[in-house]
Order: sequence, then C-alpha cells, then structure tokens
Amino acid sequence: MIELLQRLESEDPDEVLDALMDAWRLTADPRLTKAIRPLLSHQDGEIRAWAMKVLGARWVQPGTEAIARKMMYDDACPLARAAALRAVSSFHRDTSNLALSQEFYAIAKDPDGAPECRASALWAVLSVMGVPLQHWPRPTGSLDITGDTDWDFFDSVVRGDREPT
Repeated sequence: MIELLQRLESEDPDEVLDALMDAWRLTADPRLTKAIRPLLSHQDGEIRAWAMKVLGARWVQPGTEAIARKMMYDDACPLARAAALRAVSSFHRDTSNLALSQEFYAIAKDPDGAPECRASALWAVLSVMGVPLQHWPRPTGSLDITGDTDWDFFDSVVRGDREPT
C-alpha cells in the first residue's frame, strides 16, 4: 500500500497512471481516496480521467459526484469528460431517473461532441435506466455511436417506454 501511495504522488505521469490502474483493481481505502482526490485536478487529462474512473465509477466515493457533474461538461479532455459521465451514472445506477437519462442522451446526440463522450453518455443512459446488459445494443463494450446506433431503441429508453427486464 505504501508503495502505491508513493507512486500516486510521483512526478512521472506514466508512473501515476500505472498506479491509478493498479488502484482500480482494489477496493476503496481512505488512504488511497485521499491520495487520488487531488489528481482530479491534475494538469494531465488522462490522469484526471483515471482518477475519476477510480473514485467515481469504480468506488463511487461520496463527494465525487459534484466534481464529476462539473467535469462532464467543463473538462478540456474528452477522456476525462467521458469518465465523469460514467461516474455520474454510477451514482444513479438502476434508478430510472428520466431527467438524468435525458441529459445524458442530449450529450450522446450532440453531433459536435467527442465520440468517447457520446458513447459514454449512451452507456450512462442504459446504466441509469437499469437496462440489463443482455438487452444492450451490440457491441456492448464500445457502444460505437459512429456506426449503426439504434437510435429508436435509445429514444424509447429515455422516454421511459422500455421497461428494464
């Protein structure tokens, strides 16, 4: 644990990224949370993204949602915005929150949005609305918005017409 904490404070961005990826595999720990939280404002966007993935999406740490909601719109790095979208959805997983799903869907439908943000927004819609994984459009892993996205499916989900089964 001490070695991981030291790596999180390294001046070498690659070392910090490796440490964040290692932290991803662990369960939440107050010492790690304290070391990772400052990385949400790191100058490197990929580090901000991984910090958000760990604190928000993986560990769902209290106090992270407000930061994620700001980051999903304001961060300059598309990877960080995409991680923030998934983190916000983690706080609302399976809640069927239509307003939040519609907010995510607006991001997904924005033709000027970064592809990784748009794909994460679609993922977030399904997560919040509680759509079981087996009913997600294929390929599930990427939700490629540049390909053959079934917009009718997503339209029905955000209208609340499609019941999670």
